[in-house]
Amino acid sequence: MVVNNKLLVYSPPNVPTRLWNSFSLTRMTRSYSLLSRSFFTRLAPLAMALVLGIAWMAAPTSTAQAQCTGTGMGATALVANGNWLPPTVPPGPPAWPNAYPPFGASFGTPTTSACAVCPATFTVPICGNNYSQIYMCSGNLYTFSLCTSAPANNFSLSITSTTFLAVAAGYFGPAFDNDGCGTPNGPATLTFSPQTNGLYRVRVFQNPCVVNAALCGTLNITCSLPTPPPNDTPCTAIAFADAPIPATTSGGRPSGATPRAAYPPQSRVAGPTGRDTWSSAVVPASGNLRIQTTLVSAGSLGMAVYNSPACNAPLASWSVVACSAGPTPLLDVSGLVVPGSTVYIRLWPNSFIGNMGTFNICAFEPTPPFNDLPCGAFNLPTPAACAPQTYNTEFATNTTPPGVTVGAPSCGGAINNDVWFAVTVPATGAFTVNTFSGTLTDMAMAWYRLSVGGSVCNPPGFTGTMTMIACNDNQFAPANNMPRINSQTTIPAIAPPLVPGETIYVRVWPQGANVSGTFSICATENLPPPNDDPCGAIPLPTSLSCNLIPTTNEGAGTTAGVAVPPCGAPVQNDVWYSVVVPPNGQVEINTQGVSMTDGALALYTTSGGCAPANLSLVPPINCQVGGSSFGAAMPQQLFAGLTPGSTVYVRVWRQTGNVGQFNICARQTAAAPIFGCDLNSADSGGPLGNYGNNEVFEQTFCPVNPGDVVAIDFTSFSTQLNADFLTVYNGPSIASPVLGTYSGGALPPGLVSSAAGGCLTIRFTSNGSVVSTGWVISVSCGPPIQPAPGPCHTTTPAGTPLVISGSNFYDSAGPAGQYANNEFSTYTFCPSTPGEVITLTFTSFQTEANFDFLTVFNGPTIASPIIGGPFSGAVAPGSFVSTNPTGCLTIRWTSDFSVLGNGWSAIIRCGLPQPPPPPPPPPSGICGTTVYDPGGPNGNYSNAVNQNPNNFGGNNCWPYTCAGGGATIPPGSPNFGGTPGVNAWWQTYCPIDRRRRDHHLYDFQSGEWF
Repeated sequence: MVVNNKLLVYSPPNVPTRLWNSFSLTRMTRSYSLLSRSFFTRLAPLAMALVLGIAWMAAPTSTAQAQCTGTGMGATALVANGNWLPPTVPPGPPAWPNAYPPFGASFGTPTTSACAVCPATFTVPICGNNYSQIYMCSGNLYTFSLCTSAPANNFSLSITSTTFLAVAAGYFGPAFDNDGCGTPNGPATLTFSPQTNGLYRVRVFQNPCVVNAALCGTLNITCSLPTPPPNDTPCTAIAFADAPIPATTSGGRPSGATPRAAYPPQSRVAGPTGRDTWSSAVVPASGNLRIQTTLVSAGSLGMAVYNSPACNAPLASWSVVACSAGPTPLLDVSGLVVPGSTVYIRLWPNSFIGNMGTFNICAFEPTPPFNDLPCGAFNLPTPAACAPQTYNTEFATNTTPPGVTVGAPSCGGAINNDVWFAVTVPATGAFTVNTFSGTLTDMAMAWYRLSVGGSVCNPPGFTGTMTMIACNDNQFAPANNMPRINSQTTIPAIAPPLVPGETIYVRVWPQGANVSGTFSICATENLPPPNDDPCGAIPLPTSLSCNLIPTTNEGAGTTAGVAVPPCGAPVQNDVWYSVVVPPNGQVEINTQGVSMTDGALALYTTSGGCAPANLSLVPPINCQVGGSSFGAAMPQQLFAGLTPGSTVYVRVWRQTGNVGQFNICARQTAAAPIFGCDLNSADSGGPLGNYGNNEVFEQTFCPVNPGDVVAIDFTSFSTQLNADFLTVYNGPSIASPVLGTYSGGALPPGLVSSAAGGCLTIRFTSNGSVVSTGWVISVSCGPPIQPAPGPCHTTTPAGTPLVISGSNFYDSAGPAGQYANNEFSTYTFCPSTPGEVITLTFTSFQTEANFDFLTVFNGPTIASPIIGGPFSGAVAPGSFVSTNPTGCLTIRWTSDFSVLGNGWSAIIRCGLPQPPPPPPPPPSGICGTTVYDPGGPNGNYSNAVNQNPNNFGGNNCWPYTCAGGGATIPPGSPNFGGTPGVNAWWQTYCPIDRRRRDHHLYDFQSGEWF
């Protein structure tokens, strides 16, 4: 750059100045523009600068404002084409037969138009509500000027479509101007080059978009053609030399520009190559060349480097050496085998011509890093812990030593700017190399073994073969695209195995467009993890949720002397964990794969200590492969029946695939028991929210007072049908008997504990999809329900034998099948204990209607009164209780000669007569309501009158009942006035929950009140 008569040369940072004159191709930065020669003259201050530009340089404008668009501003007057003055055409061709706008009698949209007829000038009078139509062509430059109008005319100019819509900004200049002629609030001018050929409208208003027909002036329209730059073709490419040579390229497709068909192949990069520029460089002796760019105003560039025997050689002779799609292209070209030959450098706006603009470019012979070749490989130590060091691929080449054969890597794609490291195999015979992102975030790595007797340095001489033994191009794509290789886990396995003391060469290179930058690398010796054996087991805390802990089995061996688990064989690379068993004797182990994604686990108890000989597999379920909620190939298992407070050992190992990182948790399945009554309990989402996926939750409810039992009522219930289940157990754990399992939306029945201690336990499990509102449980406590009636005995039966199994009573075919024709039976059932009575409850019934009959007699013979029947058909008889002094019931059964049925099943029970059940509460219930005296919340009660003779307002519950028009006063009630029940007002209130004696139905089969 010339400043004060001095030549200033730009040198990009990080490049030694000595490189500028170290070879015939001197490093120079060039100034370019994808503009015409005429536009380049606008860049006079940059004429000798080393800035390469592709930007359109706009004429001065005073403001940037959106163009005036739309039809609501009154600009509807069309300036007739006949009003155009004859065009002023520069002397000489092209002639003017068909340029548009035409002159003469034509009007409206032309039937023909020619973009080639340019340059030309048109002049027309126009006012502040007019527009002029003009056919504009991409690549041509159009100047619209009102500068010859009176300076006081405050004009604005807009370029729109033929429907007055906004158009895209041109390749040069805006689509609106208001003070471009230099006078504030004066005439306007703008220069515009459309992106596409077509008909446009030039609109004139009083600034900014005001209709003023009295504001008139003269509109001058000039069309000009950019002059092709000197480096528009390969044969006019500007060479990098010792002095900067300013140059330009075309911004459009002007006449005289290089025909598109003559361009050499462009390779993989798309772009409008009709607006490209060319440079050339002489290949240095090293065969290495760096070409880099920086954007100034350009949006995005494409760049390609070509080999050709000559600038005008046939297209078949051109070949692409390298290509970069930008947006800021950079190429490190190595292996250019003909020093002194010329390569051609081509740049163009990438993908879209609107990306044109100014940019900087330089080319120089780079100095490769020390470890550019295997001979300079940096030695990586192998400590136990990773200590990463930072390196750079800047100026690295892709060359290999002459005479040494280097195998192509099996991953990572094409080699770019590779650098080399060396690792001496440690005593364990295993190591890991890991890389970390710097400015480079996507790299690849390959390991090589040099053939016996080979040499990568000279002297003694380049010879031998470097065989690839491992390759990786990402750890966990797409989250981590940096490579990592473990000699023990790479697939396929390294063969022959590594030998301690041998040297392994590590090759690292960038992937993608970004080839120069920083990264970090380290090597570590593979040592067993601390929990490689049971005595180093990592303790796992337990909680109600799965709190995953990161861990690894990388470097682990296989524990000897331990019982072999029955699944996941063979055990390999196992690691150990310990868990203290929760109070309910259950623990769930879950795992999540990270780099190890296919594992198995087993659970062991100890007879005293962590030594392998003391460990035994727990019975009966002790091993699991797969099934984790975090990934199907990783294990998850619930272990039950363990000794609370004891320590168990978890063994995890790899089945297939890689060893490495994984996560593990130990979860207790039950919270501490709740000793409380008159409370509500809900799922994990609370009374109103949803439970979660993959839940396993247990809760035990126990009474506060000894001798009481817990009862639960479901006030709401909604789970995923046949997928999410709630099970209720009759006791303090899930080892207790099951009372019921529920799923879906039906409200489960109320349930009462009959277990010692009076506890109930719930267990809920959900799958991995679909959740719902779950449940709300009302928990209450009270005395236990009376036990079910005892056993009975049967007197000598007569006739056809029927089936009796314990307390179950069936027809002659038993619980399955049909009875026979012509049957006749009499059976009597009596209690074994005096004072007890027989209860007969039918649970199913189906006979031939009106022909096969069963009758129940209230006593020991068929002479006793009939208490039920005769029954025939499919009507269930129900339950019958003897009121005979003997407590006996007798049945008579007969069938005719044809048509059979499934018969019946019934339950026979013996026991003391039950008290009458209490009456049900009123429909609205009574608990939770507010009770007032007879005067209500605001009034007074009255004197000397029984104001509630019928106990109105109470829930009329047992044991206090109403009789006729009066009521029995509860014991201890005050007796005012000497007349019981006259001067007293009372109501009886009883609890409505099941355990508070609000019983209204007795189930003779289960022996429980409901």
